[in-house]
Amino acid sequence: TYALTIPAVRQVRQALGRVIRGPDERGVRIVVGERFVPGALHSIYEYFPKNEQDELVRMKPDFSNSQFDNFWSSE
Repeated sequence: TYALTIPAVRQVRQALGRVIRGPDERGVRIVVGERFVPGALHSIYEYFPKNEQDELVRMKPDFSNSQFDNFWSSE
C-alpha cells in the first residue's frame, strides 16, 4: 500500500500548499473523502504531519455558502 499511499499524500500536500503562498494571503482548502478521516479504511490521515492533521476540520455536507461568506468577510 505504501507504493500508492506515499505518492497520494505527497500530491495532496503539494496541492494544499498552492492555496496560500504568502503571509498576507487567505484561502480555503477543502479535501473530500474518507481517505482524510482518521481510522477510516484506506485513510491517509495518519501520514500527514501533526500540524497538518490539526488543520483538518471535519464538516458536514450542508456547510453553506454563508459560512464561506463569513470567512471571507472576517479579518
